[in-house]
Amino acid sequence: MQIVKHPVNPVRTSCFLVEVTTSRLNKIADVIDSGKLSTQVGTVLSLDQAQAAHEMLGGAPHKRGKIGFGAFDRSEFFGQV
Repeated sequence: MQIVKHPVNPVRTSCFLVEVTTSRLNKIADVIDSGKLSTQVGTVLSLDQAQAAHEMLGGAPHKRGKIGFGAFDRSEFFGQV
């Protein structure tokens, strides 16, 4: 992590690269499936709501948790909606 001097507020920045592979994604899925890791999904949007997702990332009100896009039957994950 690098601290950047700013006249009013210090700004922290960081950068990392990740090589996404099928093997790594399968390992993550196994950990989630085993219950050792859980995720908190706050909002699932359709792709045509991408602008709303960007607004949420920018500070617009939304449910606590991750913002994701889904192309699936929401009831499979959240029960009857």
